[in-house]
Amino acid sequence: MRRLLAFTAALLALAASLTAAGTAAAESVAWQAAYDGHQHGGDAFTSVVAAQNAVFAAGYTAASWANRSDMVLARYTPAGTRSWVRTWNGPASGADQCWALARDRRGGLCLAGSTAGHGGDAVVVEFGANGRLRWWRRYDSGARWQDTARFVRPLTTADAVYVVVESRSGTEWRTRVLRYSLRGRRDWVVRLAPGSRVTGVTTDARDDLYVSGWSATTTGSEGLLASFARDGSQRWTVGLPGGDAFARTTSIAAGGGGIVSTLCASDGPTGLGRASVLSSVSAPFTELWDTPVATALPHELNAVAGADGGGAVAVGRLRDGESDLGFAVAVDAAGAAGAPLVWSAAGGCSGDLVTAASGGAWVAGRAGYTFSLLHLSPAPALAWRYDFTARPSARALALAAAPDGGAYVAGWSRAMGAGADAVLLRVTP
Repeated sequence: MRRLLAFTAALLALAASLTAAGTAAAESVAWQAAYDGHQHGGDAFTSVVAAQNAVFAAGYTAASWANRSDMVLARYTPAGTRSWVRTWNGPASGADQCWALARDRRGGLCLAGSTAGHGGDAVVVEFGANGRLRWWRRYDSGARWQDTARFVRPLTTADAVYVVVESRSGTEWRTRVLRYSLRGRRDWVVRLAPGSRVTGVTTDARDDLYVSGWSATTTGSEGLLASFARDGSQRWTVGLPGGDAFARTTSIAAGGGGIVSTLCASDGPTGLGRASVLSSVSAPFTELWDTPVATALPHELNAVAGADGGGAVAVGRLRDGESDLGFAVAVDAAGAAGAPLVWSAAGGCSGDLVTAASGGAWVAGRAGYTFSLLHLSPAPALAWRYDFTARPSARALALAAAPDGGAYVAGWSRAMGAGADAVLLRVTP
């Protein structure tokens, strides 16, 4: 059953009251840490993983001004002290970058990204919890293809990780799912349909893998959901047309009584359109509910997370005249949606990242040339907001919930006329 989420003029007006840098709440930014590499610029943390007594951030750091970069992995204590930092320089000493980080069930750190060579290869690098390099493996799909490992997901029932590799040659795209053991052995590789792209991954309690994305059609694209068993066999694939020429499934997470995802559709490949939050059980694919965001304003959903009680919270942006506004919507386990929350910022804003937390969710997203961090209660309602103003330019690229209910935000920041530093923020509940 479809349930309409009506955006009223009162809700849009409410956005003006949510522009303050903070609200009266117990939450606070406990510390901010910056990593400034050898070249003093060109650094970023693209991923963050929180553990009980540490937080790990990974990304890339400039190694020279000749288009060279290395992967970087840093360990911080919950108090903000950097314990160690490791870099990885690939065999070609070119552009090496990390785009995803996972902590496996043995405590190791698995980095996924790209390394120079043969036009660019995907690479998986494994470090121990103490920062010692264990192994690395390169995946090359051919000389004319540029390969990048975009996602990595650890298994909880086996010593292995899933890796999603995206390959590009001109306008052609290919996507593969691989499984590696924690000793670096490649167990299997499976291909998605030609022209497929992946936007997110998640797993269930059995460690079956689910991916979201889109696949090319003769008239545009359609949303894609697919599931794979631990042995690499494909359990099911579902195409989601969305009712418009261009549709894409933009994110996926465990929740909603199964797997929740966000579907966006528009009449152009890059324009805003309309969106909905979907929920499905694992096997076989069954749509439990489809809750659309119904508004005359163009909009999109960028991220989704499972919420307390089996529901979900999704975040994105909508266009009101010349302004971009961030918004969030919560859906319960039956598919019923609460009133959406809208916020604004000078220069436009959006909700880009979301992670569930006890009693609500953390959200990060663009706010003008920097970013905002919000703590939402389940309604959703704004419990707390922080606008990053330490430097005039910054982006949040990763968000993780902390064990105590707080959060970590990773990304980059740049002073006027200077290069970018990797940045990590700790927020206490």
